[in-house]
Amino acid sequence: MLTHAANSEVASKFLAHGWSVRVEREPGENGGHRYHADLYRQDELKCRIALFGTFLDTEGAEEALWLRLRSWLTDYEVRPHSGDSGFQIL
Repeated sequence: MLTHAANSEVASKFLAHGWSVRVEREPGENGGHRYHADLYRQDELKCRIALFGTFLDTEGAEEALWLRLRSWLTDYEVRPHSGDSGFQIL
């Protein structure tokens, strides 16, 4: 289930121009949900952040995702990029 798309107010709070995010939630254990977020730059997948465990509170889970996304994006923007390492699916 899509909870936030590239143009959402929450996503735009943390993402620089050219970046977008898609957050998905799936049913988990005990009535909770599992969450992951895909981060794109100019429509190219750059990162997937997954939360470990099941969250009963949507707001808490999404806040945890946004904090991790913001941290990853900050690190990405300051490190050197010397070539095309590409995103690899494990």
